[in-house]
Amino acid sequence: MLKYKAIILLLFLSSCSDNPIENSCADPIGSEDKSLSDESIICFKDDFNNCFQLSYSSSLKEIRSVIISGGEEASILDAGELSCLGEVTAKPLTGFSPAVGLVEHHGYVVKLPDNTYGRLYVDSDESNGINITWQYSF
Repeated sequence: MLKYKAIILLLFLSSCSDNPIENSCADPIGSEDKSLSDESIICFKDDFNNCFQLSYSSSLKEIRSVIISGGEEASILDAGELSCLGEVTAKPLTGFSPAVGLVEHHGYVVKLPDNTYGRLYVDSDESNGINITWQYSF
C-alpha cells in the first residue's frame, strides 16, 4: 500500500513540474503610474509639506523631501529591491531620512508630517526620465 502511495505522489509531483507556477506581482488598487523627468516633484497630499523631488543626473540620483518655509519635513526609507509596489508592505518605525538614493526596482516608504504613509516603486530609470508607481495612503 505504501508503495502505491509513493508512486501516486511521484506522478503528482512530476505533473506539477510541467506547469510551473509563475510569480506575479500586482500593484495595489488605487496606485498610480507616472513618468517623470529630472527635478520632478511628486506630492502625496495637496501641499508642499508632503512632496518629494526626484532628482537624477550622471552623478546624483536621489529622492528628497520638499518643504516650504515654516513647513515640516516628510521623510523616506528605501525598502530595498522588490518586484512591484505591492511588495512594499511594512511601515517601519525607524530608519527614515529626508533623502535617499533613487534606485531602479526599489520600493520606498514615505512618512508624512501628519504620521500618514505613502509608498512608491521605481519601475525604470532611463536616460530621459523615470517611471514610478505610487500610492497614498498606505
